[in-house]
Amino acid sequence: MSKYLIVDSSFLAYRSYFAFGNLTNKKNQPTGAIFGYAKTIFQLVNKLAPEYLIICKDLQTPTFRHEALKEYKGNRKPMEDNMQSQMQLIEDFSNLITKNNFSLEGYEADDIIYSVVNKYSNDSNEFYILSGDKDLFQLFTFDRVSFVKEEKDFVTIFRSEEFVTKYSLQPVQWVDYKALVGDGSDNFAGVPGIGPVSALKILHGCGCLHTLIEALKMDSKPFNPYSISNNVQEYINNPKNEALVTKIKENYEVLKLSYMLSKLALCDYSANPLEDSFTFEKSLPMLEELDMHGLVKYYHTNFGIKLIQEELF
Repeated sequence: MSKYLIVDSSFLAYRSYFAFGNLTNKKNQPTGAIFGYAKTIFQLVNKLAPEYLIICKDLQTPTFRHEALKEYKGNRKPMEDNMQSQMQLIEDFSNLITKNNFSLEGYEADDIIYSVVNKYSNDSNEFYILSGDKDLFQLFTFDRVSFVKEEKDFVTIFRSEEFVTKYSLQPVQWVDYKALVGDGSDNFAGVPGIGPVSALKILHGCGCLHTLIEALKMDSKPFNPYSISNNVQEYINNPKNEALVTKIKENYEVLKLSYMLSKLALCDYSANPLEDSFTFEKSLPMLEELDMHGLVKYYHTNFGIKLIQEELF
């Protein structure tokens, strides 16, 4: 069994930038994004002690989802100049600490994270994901997946049990739910007139979209089948549900597109297996150059002692 820490680089870069946006070094160079980025990874590794560190990032180029919907993520503001100026620093830092730094033309970081977990989810491996993208809740269909949030003195863990309690859904139903309600942050709509409450009613009554679409004598192939208790015929035949069923029928193509946009995709992110070693030591000169002496001190305090102990014993 191994422990994997997987970082959504784009998410962490944005979060760090807005958390430390006013930070500069002695040369008046903006450093908030790279500071928060490095600080968070240092602290997570120190607290979780993973065997593998994997970094996955988005590219600023279109993906297959943009090809399906031109307006996909079209509502997002351009990256601010002060953040853009730090992106190469973040990339350099990532490359210095691990060879498992992945991006892929045509795919998003989420797809890479999903592909890594899918490939290495056997042998009781544990996965700790740092990301704010709810699409990744699809990973709860795998065992031993947790989402982490680094706090000052501890790490908050969000697991499948908390997911079920919070959303009243099984993890396998998450894509169906997103397809029904859409995703405003990604700029695509679900079925008109169906919001979170209606979506829950549909999935609680029908189990999954595949079962519902099949029962309506429509093409169910685009939707993943899965086994979950349902009363689909009873739901369809109930006059109280007629309006929702009609919306599904009339907006089938919209639903199919929304489902495709919501579903994570497997991708060949690397021809090489994951490297089970990483190091922060190579990044120290860079951090010193950026006047991040506190992070260098943190390294020596928390990791330097461990390295000495490993050499002695």
